[in-house]
Amino acid sequence: CKPTESWFRQASKEEVQALLDYFDASIRRNLEDELTFVDRPGPGVMRVKVALTEAAAGAVVHDIVSSVVPQPLAISAMKRLILNKATAVGEAAVEMEATDSVTGERLAAGVDKRIGEKFTGKFDKFDQWRATKAAFDYWAIRAKLRVVQAQGRPRPE
Repeated sequence: CKPTESWFRQASKEEVQALLDYFDASIRRNLEDELTFVDRPGPGVMRVKVALTEAAAGAVVHDIVSSVVPQPLAISAMKRLILNKATAVGEAAVEMEATDSVTGERLAAGVDKRIGEKFTGKFDKFDQWRATKAAFDYWAIRAKLRVVQAQGRPRPE
């Protein structure tokens, strides 16, 4: 996507919905033991708004070629060193705000961007959205750690 174009226009409705469903499931899976999810405001209830502000798919074929062919692999490594982004990997950015559901008082807010890795521990090279999904999982795990920290409990394993 060009910087001025929304990634939503480049992805199909099905892809966007699948990504948002994945993000929701990752958040719920990682926080289900720490929080109770509810659907209405109340005392002791936190309202969390999350906005996926950027998502760029990886270029699967280009990613694979630049991972195994020596010349493109060397170029990708140099690009990673100079630009902090390897060739053909995806990325994602998010904004989050947590407020007290009754008073509206801001409890937390954050913005982050994650850039995909060339090599992961999974065999997922054929998933063009692997970097975006990895970012979702990272953010969900970080959210769990923040909740546990805010509750003054020891960090989970």
